[in-house]
Amino acid sequence: MLSDSTVAVLAQSSPSLHIFDRNGKLIRAWGNDLHGAHGLTRIVEAGTEYLWITDQYSGQVTKYDLQGD
Repeated sequence: MLSDSTVAVLAQSSPSLHIFDRNGKLIRAWGNDLHGAHGLTRIVEAGTEYLWITDQYSGQVTKYDLQGD
């Protein structure tokens, strides 16, 4: 669960990251380059929420803000 009571979910699809509100409505989705999205960790740095996402196909671990940047 994210700080605004939304939920982030990974799927091995395109887009890979989906953010839903507490009622299950899809708010946004991003991550078209994460074909093997596998691990998801939420962190807060200096008051900003980030997601660390691992991709099993590329072997990369990438840090994103909640907008996908």
